[in-house]
Parts: sequence; C-alpha cells; structure tokens
Amino acid sequence: MEYRTHIEEGSNIRFMLSGRMIYTDYKSVKDIIYYVMHNNTKSLILDMSSLEFIDSAAVGMLIIILEELRKVDASMRIVNSHGQLLRVLANSKFFFFDLL
Repeated sequence: MEYRTHIEEGSNIRFMLSGRMIYTDYKSVKDIIYYVMHNNTKSLILDMSSLEFIDSAAVGMLIIILEELRKVDASMRIVNSHGQLLRVLANSKFFFFDLL
C-alpha cells in the first residue's frame, strides 16, 4: 500500500490510499497513527478511491487506527470505498466505521 497526505481545513487530514492494503502494511499503518497522534489531528479521512484490495488483516489495522484515535478524541471516516473494499468492510460488520 502507498499513501499520500493532504491536510484539509482545521485539524483534518486526508490519507489517499492506493494499491493493496494487506497484512504486510503494518509499518505504513504505524506511520499513519504516528502522524495523526503528533499533529493534533481531530479528523482522519481515509480515501480508498485508488485502493484496489483489502484483506482481513488490514481491516484489523483499521480498527487499531480507530482505537488510537478514540484515545485522543479524534474521529475517522472511510470514503470512496468501492467494489471488493466495500464488500469486505460491510461483511466485517464494523458498522462503527463511517463509510461514505
């Protein structure tokens, strides 16, 4: 998985994810968490428009990100999920993700 960041208005940050998000991407996820936790982010937006695939381990990583954000009273939204990504997220029944 690769990602680009875009700082939006206020303390919002958007990460544009691309490629395949799989179990070996834990280092990238740790980088995202570190960035968010050390930059006074209040809202994290994960844009999946260019992401091609997500596995169950990656869903677990999304949960870890969400748990870390909750510790600092921040939120997370997943936007532009599609196809296989949307099916995996929906089948995981993690309804606490804000899927847009």
